[in-house]
Amino acid sequence: MPLPAKDIKNQDDSLPAINNDYVSTVSSKIVKMDPSKEPEFIKDVLRYFEPLALMIAIHVTFWYTGNIVTGAWLMYIGTPIYNYFVLYDSYNIERKNEKAFMNSKMFYWPMYAYEFGQTISWIYCMALFSTEYKPDHWIFENAPESWVHYIMFCFVIGFFGALSSLAGHELVHHKHWMHKLGGNIPYMQFCYSHFWDEHTKGHHKYIATPEDPVCHDLGVNCYVGIASAAIGTHTSSWTREV
Repeated sequence: MPLPAKDIKNQDDSLPAINNDYVSTVSSKIVKMDPSKEPEFIKDVLRYFEPLALMIAIHVTFWYTGNIVTGAWLMYIGTPIYNYFVLYDSYNIERKNEKAFMNSKMFYWPMYAYEFGQTISWIYCMALFSTEYKPDHWIFENAPESWVHYIMFCFVIGFFGALSSLAGHELVHHKHWMHKLGGNIPYMQFCYSHFWDEHTKGHHKYIATPEDPVCHDLGVNCYVGIASAAIGTHTSSWTREV
């Protein structure tokens, strides 16, 4: 990637400017340039539907086997192999084309599709464990029976919920209210709907300072940090807005 003009102007003439051609020469396997001026659905966007495909595959495996771990193991073993042989991408887009990729609405599709699919999964899981409402359908017959199965079920479903929050995090950063609302849907599912306000008005403003409840000193236990962040972000949002 070429250096910005202001940096090149202030750079010592005796030092070579590092650009994409230089990096490509040093390591042609790691960095190559993609001349595409606009994103293509098959080449650039389709790969981001992979988490949705994995989530569907794991649910189908669970419906037929009653074991949520079977699909999870296939995911953890198969995904790295699949990524290496099918989705390995060593290309960078050129700086002059970055804006076209950033402004492409095609990258919204996999995020909203995954959020929609994960929300359906969330509703399915509530119905699966409900004692009041149980649809008369065979996909609701294999509820976990032992504590071990229940814990593993929660772990796998929680993993996909965490992926949904990543998509929501990206959408919350967009300016349009529709994307902010859409990005907050995953956080509503686990009582963290203040993320929209706290992340943009709190975290971005006070990052890496004592005023930011999601930043902690080096060496803080991760479990202490998680509890502190969960409580601190609610407190911070309440103080700021009320």
